[in-house]
Amino acid sequence: MAFNLQADTGANNAWLFHQNVCLLTDIKDNWSPGADKACEITLIAGTKRPDTRPTLPPSSMPSYLAKKIDAGTPSGKPFVTTSDFHYPRISYGSGKSKLVVGPMRSPIDFEISTAYNWLGSGSDKKDRLKACFSFAICDAATADVFGNLPVDGSIGFGPEVNMNVFDPPYRHEQDYGSSNYPSFSAALEASLPNVDGEGGIILYWYLNPPSRDFHNGPGFLAFNEFPEHLLRQKISWTAPILIASPPPSRPSYRAWVITIKKLKIHLIADKEYKERRGYEDQELLIDFGNDGEKFCVHTGYSTTTFPPEAFFALESVFDTCGRPYSVPEWVNLKASTVEYTFVSGSRSAQEIVFVTQAHHFVWDKDGQGLIWSSSRDESKNLIRCILGQNFFHSAVVAMHRPGPGVGEPYFRLAPMVGRVIAATH
Repeated sequence: MAFNLQADTGANNAWLFHQNVCLLTDIKDNWSPGADKACEITLIAGTKRPDTRPTLPPSSMPSYLAKKIDAGTPSGKPFVTTSDFHYPRISYGSGKSKLVVGPMRSPIDFEISTAYNWLGSGSDKKDRLKACFSFAICDAATADVFGNLPVDGSIGFGPEVNMNVFDPPYRHEQDYGSSNYPSFSAALEASLPNVDGEGGIILYWYLNPPSRDFHNGPGFLAFNEFPEHLLRQKISWTAPILIASPPPSRPSYRAWVITIKKLKIHLIADKEYKERRGYEDQELLIDFGNDGEKFCVHTGYSTTTFPPEAFFALESVFDTCGRPYSVPEWVNLKASTVEYTFVSGSRSAQEIVFVTQAHHFVWDKDGQGLIWSSSRDESKNLIRCILGQNFFHSAVVAMHRPGPGVGEPYFRLAPMVGRVIAATH
């Protein structure tokens, strides 16, 4: 049975749909340790579940909520179920998109069928990457998740070695047991080549943008070894950029968060505008202050969000008639660049400069903006900004999670350049 799963660097959990997934319409969660307060969930049985969506056999999914669903409520009928503990759940976006999940009974063997064994020379052999893993199983989800999501589940590639959805208090020892649930990347480690002196895993993301006017060839995710022999020119990596410290409200939670201190957008004037109309190149500086701004590097978002004050700086230069803005016609879309100044970690004063194209990050092939304004929440406990898929379309991103005791997770970046992918066989 084949599943099409979304790869999400903004999460640590991996899940599939239960065959009897319900529509989740409401959660009233007043549960607290030692208090006599229940968690109440309102569901509609069997609503809008696509018939073509693959599911695992019922024997793989004995979760606490699934037992109540299987008790027999007619399809399309609402019902309420309560629990004396938190139902484990996963939230997306602003928290409006939710899934209620349970663990699998035992790990299952799986394989990634669209895999290649990157060889040092010659043609590349198509291969199958195999491992054993316990997915979380989605028993219920809001309509935007299981009604509109074009995939059969999600794989979280966050930097944690364990999934966090079943951490206390989202745990019911009678049904879930007391062991940890390894993350998907941790489950893959035994099947991958070793990382010299580092252990752990490296995720190499080479994601081409949707249009084919600038890049050529397929994108890919490579594990532990970057297939440089497929590229038509050598790429240059930055020094390691340590992930930022977690927010005070979640001191033990790590995510792929990077700190940007400042950003320069070099707007290069088109040759005709320079020669015939006297236009000159411009530079837009966005300064995020001494502490910088934290951004979650997130394949689950299609675009990027800046804090409002930084977004207003973009609007001061670009045309605001588009959504969210459009680039003036005098700008050479493909020659303009972005210069980032990153801070490595949170306590280090080390600054790392990285320059890449503005095309496909600040704007698309038609000159329409790809950066939006984030919320105005000034809380220091939240990561309010995102570097989404458009960032991956303009840079090659390496995410390193070293083995236990070796060091903190970190990034390395390289410019994305056009027409570099060689054909695979």
